Amino acid sequence: MDIYNKIANVSLQHFFRLPKTGKPTTTQWTILSTIVKEDLNTKILEVIALGTGTKCIGRNQMSINGDILNDSHAEIICRRSFLKYLYSEINNCIVNSYKSSIVNFDITTKKFSMKDNVNFHFFTTHVPCGDATIFSKELIGNENKNMDNECIEISVQNAAKKIKLDSNIADIYRTGAKCLPQCHLQDPCKDGINFHIEGPIRTKPGRGDPTLSVSCSDKIAKWCYLGIQGSLLSFLLNKPIYLKSFTVAGQTPFSKDALSRAITTRFEEVSLCSPFKLTTPTIRQSDFTFQFEKTDGKIPCPSSISWWKNIRKPEISVDGKKQGATKKTMKRLEISNINKTTPYCELKKLCANYQNNWNIVKNHIFKQYVSKDANLLCFMLD
Repeated sequence: MDIYNKIANVSLQHFFRLPKTGKPTTTQWTILSTIVKEDLNTKILEVIALGTGTKCIGRNQMSINGDILNDSHAEIICRRSFLKYLYSEINNCIVNSYKSSIVNFDITTKKFSMKDNVNFHFFTTHVPCGDATIFSKELIGNENKNMDNECIEISVQNAAKKIKLDSNIADIYRTGAKCLPQCHLQDPCKDGINFHIEGPIRTKPGRGDPTLSVSCSDKIAKWCYLGIQGSLLSFLLNKPIYLKSFTVAGQTPFSKDALSRAITTRFEEVSLCSPFKLTTPTIRQSDFTFQFEKTDGKIPCPSSISWWKNIRKPEISVDGKKQGATKKTMKRLEISNINKTTPYCELKKLCANYQNNWNIVKNHIFKQYVSKDANLLCFMLD
């Protein structure tokens, strides 16, 4: 068994060992994503972050208090879980006299870095929404007979609006993600392979109310340039964290070329300031399948699961809100104890090098990106 099948296997086994709360019923489907740690010395693979989910809230549901998750797609929930794992490992390192299994502390820079013997791999049970889903059905053949004209993230759209095509017309898989309104490139929406245009940044589909969350393809592309750790953790780390590989579950629509295009090759080359650089993960599809993939007659699971190593039990959320949370406590659910007197937007600016490189990516690579109301990022942490 190669490493990519091992990654898929350990991910699926870990999911099935979790408590049933938040998981799909027999009539529901969901998407699962994990991040797997590889120890190069021992060759041990371990799931350290996991997320499930298919939902994304509309712009009118977004909160200025920072108490609602805007994007609950599995890939994004998984990445949030990974950040919490990193925070917990850094905290454990400090508490345990700067000893940790994955991080080292540099007394010169006063920052942390990942140990050289550690790699991180991404696994998901479906290709990311957006550009990665746009590819010819002829690449797949008949192995996915249970799939309709669209990849599954469009399932929130009205089924009555699905376009029926002549069986003789070559077709592509569809995405519900929409090109940005201000972009000069828009989907032609013509028959077959001319329905979509490849390349533009897209926002995720919503139920009536448009979202302001860019597609998972676009967010993962950002990780390939700036690392998966984001801005706040860049303030604590010597260098960004890049994914070593990206594996998709078996028996689901998949194109290596489309996924590669979506996360790296659709963009122009650009030089970033060290230590940031474009880092392309190895892309593979495994032989292992996911029990809760979408099939005819199933409905989306309404809940999302967030789990990371060091947490006592998984966090379950519905409509972006943690189950069991009250209005009094909700505001403090998903934020760090770094500083509770500084607005979130100001904390993000502390890592100037990350922000400078993000501006390069946003303006020279993506060229078009979503603009959000500044008030949505200026909530206090306490």
